[in-house]
Amino acid sequence: MITVGEEFADYTVLRKVGAGGMGEIFLAQHPRLPRTVALKVLSSKYSTDPEFRQRFLREANLSAGLDHPAVVHVYDRGETDGHLWISMQYIDGSDSLAYIVENGPMRPPVAALVISDIAEGLEFAHAHGVLHRDVKPSNILLRTAGNRVERALIADFGIAHPVAAATKLTAIDSFMGSVDYSAPERILDRHTDGSADQYSLACTTYHLLTGVLPFARDRVTDVITAHIQQPVPLASSANPALGPAVDRVLAKGMAKYPEERYCGCVEFAADLTEALRGPRPRPSTPYPRNSPTQRAPDRRQSPFESETRIMKRQGRTLVDRPLEDPRPGPPSAGPRTTGPRPPGPHSTGPRPHSTGPRPPNALVPPSTGKQGILPPRVSGEVPVDHHYPPIPWALFLSALALCAILAVIITLIIV
Repeated sequence: MITVGEEFADYTVLRKVGAGGMGEIFLAQHPRLPRTVALKVLSSKYSTDPEFRQRFLREANLSAGLDHPAVVHVYDRGETDGHLWISMQYIDGSDSLAYIVENGPMRPPVAALVISDIAEGLEFAHAHGVLHRDVKPSNILLRTAGNRVERALIADFGIAHPVAAATKLTAIDSFMGSVDYSAPERILDRHTDGSADQYSLACTTYHLLTGVLPFARDRVTDVITAHIQQPVPLASSANPALGPAVDRVLAKGMAKYPEERYCGCVEFAADLTEALRGPRPRPSTPYPRNSPTQRAPDRRQSPFESETRIMKRQGRTLVDRPLEDPRPGPPSAGPRTTGPRPPGPHSTGPRPHSTGPRPPNALVPPSTGKQGILPPRVSGEVPVDHHYPPIPWALFLSALALCAILAVIITLIIV
């Protein structure tokens, strides 16, 4: 039993931080540096297991080589008075399990930050040949500033699960402690890789977002059966604030077969972050004012109408500008209106696009025999306006009479 103020492995024990099935964790003062560390002392039953000792030393050496902001640094390891110990970076904060117990389910922005940090740390470890094998909320440490979470770090790489045979008591005890987050291939004692850590991370995400375990059962055997056979529960049912997009991401991260999951933990975290943001609202205006990228004029409208629409979007107005109709035809007597155009004194009838009766010379397709239905226009054909300007007959007759009078006068002079 280690007491406060005692020296253990040259470290001065300041206070007890926590305890678990594998041992106790103390806040201790480094013997030579002005630094406090987290000193984890394992219980004697793990320290005397030869296979566990071998794996503990190997994993401690591998973990000491992981230098990543999201991974708790390992400083030293050893054995004192028959107890294996390891000194690690001390994080002033709590773990994510204590966080949700105190504050309830994590808000989506906090969960996205935590899972993204842990995913980067796990993928960094996988790239260096280290598997965690015990990803769970109590192994995710949160560095906080007041009530705000600044960073999440993953602790206890590879030391929670000994490689002893499944019939040994030490292996059974250590496995039972984290069966709520274990991948099916780990339960079935099959080959495991980084995808198993991704499954555990997805189970942890479900717990952090909902406050409940994904497969909460009374008996451990029922939990194991659920991990292997039962479909992934919907997180939106446990927390209605979550959308179906979150359910789809968790279902893929917790797929029963490793090949059906994401390629890596970072990809899982990226999709989760996008799903937690929810659908993005559409902007009220398609383009900002005075933007150089303006929408192209609508070719189904006249240039004047398209220009007017663009000027309205830019917040400008037309001042004392005549409303000119750019289409060919007789000049209008006043401003252009949106209603039907009244026929003129020499109008031959409505335009071809009108819904009224057509003139006798209108084109009639021979297949239908009905007036007012034009044949389909060939691509690239320019539409023809059949409304020709009226002929000034009065002016023509006056000019003809004047010419006749001039001819009679000239004839009389010559005679």
